[in-house]
Amino acid sequence: MHIFQEFERLQRRPSGADYGLGLGLAIVQRYGELLGHPVQLRSTQGSGTLFSVTVTYGQAQSRPQSVPEETATRDLEGLRVLCLDNDPLILEGMEELLQTMGAQVTTAANREQLLSQFSNGGYPDIVLADYHLDGGDTGLNAVLEARKHNDSDIPCIIISADDSDVIRDRAKAVGYRFLPKPVNATRLRALVLALTRV
Repeated sequence: MHIFQEFERLQRRPSGADYGLGLGLAIVQRYGELLGHPVQLRSTQGSGTLFSVTVTYGQAQSRPQSVPEETATRDLEGLRVLCLDNDPLILEGMEELLQTMGAQVTTAANREQLLSQFSNGGYPDIVLADYHLDGGDTGLNAVLEARKHNDSDIPCIIISADDSDVIRDRAKAVGYRFLPKPVNATRLRALVLALTRV
């Protein structure tokens, strides 16, 4: 169901009004699945929407028991991820999403900020870069320059709402991977792990 996808939002409100990032329901559904408590939805046009969570009855324990640490969502623990995007809301959402997986996240809104991150010695383990940046620049070229100046082969995933063969081919030609927006958290985590685990 689309409303449970990351960054899925209804039509934006008028300029200046606050609106969400489209992460709330995605996070609720993920935690529901992890805990074994499915989230259900019933909606009637003109009447409203009802969300429910199914929880089973538990047995009373005579003594406290240790709860095993949940590691399924923190398999990026300690991984340094640099996110490049010209949309501050997308950066905020990606940072929040990756942090729930355990990653250490830094962000950049343009090529200059990206290069500054590298020059300060903050080499990430992987870069997630939006393709279309401001001023006609591209995340692909920005990361290429950063890698060239620092003589590094840090892996990169190009992310774009433009899911065309042209963008995919450009990313593939320089050894980058591609993911379409809206980003699927499961696919993102799997691809990041595949590119950073030797």
